[in-house]
Amino acid sequence: MTTAPAPASRPTLVCVVSRGALPRLETVVELMGDDEVLGAMPWAFVCAAETRDDVERVVAARGCAVSTIPDERRASVVDAMLDDGPDAPLSTVPVMLPKAREIADLSEAVAEITERMGDDIGRTRLLLPVSLTPEGVMPELIRRRMRSGLSIDPVTKELVERSSSLTSSARLEYLEPVDGAVRVGVWLGEVLPSELPDAPWTFEVALLRGRSVVAVSAPQHLGRRVDRFGVSRWDEFVADLPLADVASGNYVLGVRVHGLDNEDFVRLRARKGALLAARVTRLPVVDGMQSSFLLHSAPRGATVYLAVDRGPVEGTPARWRRTLARKDLNYVVRGRGSAQSRRLRLLKMITAPFFRGRQIWLVGERPDTAQDNGAHLFRHIRQEHPGRRVYYLVDRDSPQRGRIAPLGHVVAHSSWRHRLLLLHAEVLANAYSIHHMLPRGWDASDYEKHLAWRVGALRVYLKHGVHLSPNAVKRGLSGYHLVLAATHGESAALRSVTGYDAQVSETGLPRYDALVRTGPSRTVLFMSTWRRYLVPQLFGKGSGEHEAFEGSTYETFVRELLASTRLREMLERHDYRLTFLPHYNLAAPVAGLPTSGDRVRVAEVDEESIQDQLRSCDAFVTDYSSVHFDVAYMGTPVVYARFDEEEFETRHASPSWFDYDADGFGPVARTLDATLDEIERVLESGCTVEQVYADRARSAFVHRDRGSCARVVRRIDELVEAG
Repeated sequence: MTTAPAPASRPTLVCVVSRGALPRLETVVELMGDDEVLGAMPWAFVCAAETRDDVERVVAARGCAVSTIPDERRASVVDAMLDDGPDAPLSTVPVMLPKAREIADLSEAVAEITERMGDDIGRTRLLLPVSLTPEGVMPELIRRRMRSGLSIDPVTKELVERSSSLTSSARLEYLEPVDGAVRVGVWLGEVLPSELPDAPWTFEVALLRGRSVVAVSAPQHLGRRVDRFGVSRWDEFVADLPLADVASGNYVLGVRVHGLDNEDFVRLRARKGALLAARVTRLPVVDGMQSSFLLHSAPRGATVYLAVDRGPVEGTPARWRRTLARKDLNYVVRGRGSAQSRRLRLLKMITAPFFRGRQIWLVGERPDTAQDNGAHLFRHIRQEHPGRRVYYLVDRDSPQRGRIAPLGHVVAHSSWRHRLLLLHAEVLANAYSIHHMLPRGWDASDYEKHLAWRVGALRVYLKHGVHLSPNAVKRGLSGYHLVLAATHGESAALRSVTGYDAQVSETGLPRYDALVRTGPSRTVLFMSTWRRYLVPQLFGKGSGEHEAFEGSTYETFVRELLASTRLREMLERHDYRLTFLPHYNLAAPVAGLPTSGDRVRVAEVDEESIQDQLRSCDAFVTDYSSVHFDVAYMGTPVVYARFDEEEFETRHASPSWFDYDADGFGPVARTLDATLDEIERVLESGCTVEQVYADRARSAFVHRDRGSCARVVRRIDELVEAG
């Protein structure tokens, strides 16, 4: 900036003019000049270099300073707005060039905040509501203020409160019943620097009808949560919203910073997990009256609504059927949403009478697999509870379909039967994400917004292993009602970073019921996990940073191990073979890697059940695959080959709660030679487990029996019964 310092009572208005704003610049400048408040302020303008001449021509009559930015990316705009150079004004009001209809709002906001700041105005920049102040300016301002000592001074605290930046990105993560209230989990996004030692603001959640506040929570402090990269951030709070006496109707949820002297709540939008988990939920009965609620999306727009029902307990189901039928009719008749979602809502409405009273459970894994927790749970239910309406989803042409087809109730993935059952499912139990449960051709985003809450299924995360990096499992993105856990360490880690708490249940994993060793087979099994930076696409979307597989650290280690002369010789000497089973996501690029001889082979992913290979192997080698818990559960010796530890934990997963050196079930090697040393030691011992590792395995697992499936079924039944 090149403008001279302005008097303390007259801050400089700094307008950023984007290319798209040029056509309205002349009109806006004229309107601003005519405004009593804005017209009395000094102005400065910021624009891209190629538009500077046009901007200077319009503002020349006012003698305004015009500065340029290299481009219109957010970083450049923020730098210009928060210019800390020697010629910067003592106080500024940085905004994007307003639209004509925003002039009055801008004038009112400037007048109010300058009056409130008084003498402090000369030593700060003033930030206005986020509609006029670009997203990203607020956290950057706070970072710059913290350079001298990580603190929030009263002036900055006031500015943050007066702007809506703290709540502009707020998202609803979950709703759950608690006594006579609904517990509201709110995620603010990355608006505050992670380095901040304290967040001195409190927040309120309100139930709104129009501009009226129907109910409001007590003020709540911000809490920290670890993001997927392991960084602790100030970005969440939980509030209990009284609901027991709220009348039936549709409401919206709002959030604001506590202490403001106005009623301007920001309407909460929902993260996808909140809508995926949405279902009719009942509060405890009081004097024969019951309150219940359902979160649902708007037919258009991003706002979500909370439908509340209050009435005699015996009439609750019938009232909800009528309410949901009206919503379906309104959605279809008025042509809301996509054509696909309208057809599916209509199909659900028409077929509802045929499914009333039936409790449909759908179980699955990936569309082409039947070998993990889904298959084991399904087998248990079909054998122990044959009368239940439980169905398994798998591709018609899957090579693994034959493993469960004799059990019956196996449904072809993406068939019409699959589609119809999914619309009426009471329980969705899957070992992977919801993506794998949806029929091909269904739009996942459309399902999340307009169908999941209407189906209202209880969602069970069976998982496909112990979560070593639970930071990637966020409640606001996944929306499960039940998350299985096998060890105390894992369940504690899940509760501390995911947003899940009571939903985590230490049942054990269903596949553990079949973990009985069938060897010896004279086989060493090497299983590795994948690397997201080596996979260009997942689910049709780019997986972020991607590098070539050939020549990568992963490819180099695997190639050299498989081709190792030393490995071949030790296998021959001890009469063992080594089978390398790659991860599903990296099976194709490793298929052609050469081996040192016929004692070393690369297995095809579908040729044999993974669990059968785990049960039969005499020793197990892995980098980071969580199936080392499975083999340790059975008492099989483990060797960890952590050859790219730092790369893996910074580019694929955050550091784990599980300390391999202190808690691991076998020795840790970090080079090829060290890995070969440890494999040889295991073979020389006759594939026995050292006592220290046996003791660790004994203390790690909550259960070491064959009752995991039964515990999972009981837990699901309890949740279904609770409604």
